Amino acid sequence: MAGEFEELYTSTFGRLVGQLFLVTGDLHEAEEVVQEAFTRAAGRWQRLREYDLPELWVRRVAINLVTDGRRRVRRRLVVLAQLDAEAATVVPPISVDGLAVAAALAWA
Repeated sequence: MAGEFEELYTSTFGRLVGQLFLVTGDLHEAEEVVQEAFTRAAGRWQRLREYDLPELWVRRVAINLVTDGRRRVRRRLVVLAQLDAEAATVVPPISVDGLAVAAALAWA
């Protein structure tokens, strides 16, 4: 049973990394998501070993991991953009008097 999983891993890891590299454009990210997908597959191996092509399940999980990661990044970027927009409207521009006060305090 463990030998079957090892065989799946050794025979498909490189191919899956190559496929996910095409999706991510980043070799390190591709390796990470494929490794995570195999980790999840190992926990479900009793069921997955019955599949005709368990490699398809591993690839689908890896692609889902990439998609989920991109969604998280996109949500963070939206929040950061909103915070930047709010900060830009909250901070008033500095006045000449404000500069004079800041200079006086700096020398004090």
